[in-house]
Amino acid sequence: MRDTLHDGPICPQRHSQQKTRSTSDVSIESATLSWLTDLRHKFRRKRYIQVERPARPSIATASMHACHALAYSKLEAEMKLSMLLWLMSVLPQPLADQTCLATTVYLEARSQSTIGQMAVAEVAMRRRERGQWGGTVCDVVKSPHQFALSTSSPNQDIDNLVAFQKAWDIAGKSIVNWDLPVDERHMFVPHADHFATAAVAPAWSRNRSAITIGDHKFYSIN
Repeated sequence: MRDTLHDGPICPQRHSQQKTRSTSDVSIESATLSWLTDLRHKFRRKRYIQVERPARPSIATASMHACHALAYSKLEAEMKLSMLLWLMSVLPQPLADQTCLATTVYLEARSQSTIGQMAVAEVAMRRRERGQWGGTVCDVVKSPHQFALSTSSPNQDIDNLVAFQKAWDIAGKSIVNWDLPVDERHMFVPHADHFATAAVAPAWSRNRSAITIGDHKFYSIN
């Protein structure tokens, strides 16, 4: 078992806070939104096989586009959950799954410790591996009434970008961790496939043992 986890794709840190954007920043952000819009049209309705479609960007390039789009949305207005839902629909894999997982970690556990956030991500990744709730992370976390992503209003503000950056990093590490052989993965809540706020006791949690991390209890149900 490895003691450390490799980082997934992350957004570069800004070295200074600027109140105004430079011309180059505007150009990059405009190009990013243009690329994302074109990608949405090219791949809408799951038309992935096309004779004259543009080559899918590299992971590094797509990650850069995603980061610029997130920065752009914050500069123009408060970022909404609807913006992230749109990004999930147009980004290539594995960035779509990382966006879905990061948003879930943010909504469910942004006030929790790093271990608590890793545990929430672990539940989603375990569900993806089992396939009962879907074959991708996005399928899993969008399953009705399973995670906050399916119960939160699209108009909800994503107004803590520091917390979202951390959730993004957690999601990237979790995806990389689950790509490892089973015996090399770092687990925080082994076998857990459900979790709930410690203050409540759902019917499915009765007579079940749980691992408590912060404000959440993690259960192995299936």
